[in-house]
Amino acid sequence: VVNGRRIKTVNLENGDLIQIGDTELVFNCESAAEATVEPRRAVVEVPPIPIPRPRASTRDPVQLNDLAGQVFVRYQVADVIARSSTGMVYRATDLRTQQSVALKLYWPVLFEDEAAKSRFLRSMRAMVPLHHPHLVKLYAAGRTRGVCFTANEYVEGESTADLRHRIGIAGMLDWQTVWRMAVGLAEALEFIHEHNIVHRSVLPNNILIRKSDKTVKLGDWMLAKALDSTNQDAITRRGEVVGEMHFLSPEQVSGSPVIDHRADLYGMGATIYA
Repeated sequence: VVNGRRIKTVNLENGDLIQIGDTELVFNCESAAEATVEPRRAVVEVPPIPIPRPRASTRDPVQLNDLAGQVFVRYQVADVIARSSTGMVYRATDLRTQQSVALKLYWPVLFEDEAAKSRFLRSMRAMVPLHHPHLVKLYAAGRTRGVCFTANEYVEGESTADLRHRIGIAGMLDWQTVWRMAVGLAEALEFIHEHNIVHRSVLPNNILIRKSDKTVKLGDWMLAKALDSTNQDAITRRGEVVGEMHFLSPEQVSGSPVIDHRADLYGMGATIYA
């Protein structure tokens, strides 16, 4: 089923939603259609990729805390990168492209009913075409066995929180480093705000510094549109948000129903100050 329509053959377009059984995927095509060429007719046999552990049954529940060494959808899962209030992040390899990705699996409590899961997929479909040099790139998204997931750009580097702890003096970084971070962060926020996206969680753990060229990358931006007030409450119930409270705007802390781009500017200001 593609975009809700049962088909035999179809030419896929960027952002199309594909459903195969109980698995749903968002199709992402990096290059423009006019840049592609007709495939060659020759058949090349490719040796199978060895899989260390067998794929779990589609009926088995996904154990988010124990995926290392397994194959999830088309990703060979390696070690845990991070654990947050929204889910588990693993370093993984796309078995089709051999590209390293950051595979994030979201806690089921965030998307408990079908409406929430459908909203997640619609939101990811809108996010896939959006690219910016200071945003962590979204490669693919979907849901399977009741779990929503995203495959994102793997940024070889560290968060600004880790950077501050590693080289900071009295918990602070030099102003030149912070200035470069602030400029990149501001450009990223300007871009997503132009697309009516409010991040809601601009804080040091979501801001990455790429090791190779010190480029600033804002992560977790694609989740914002998929969450409504109910899901936001689910995040705060997990108890991990306590350390992040310092970066939340007053309207977020007070539970105001009106959250707009100003909340992100508050988070950026608090992060830069920290």
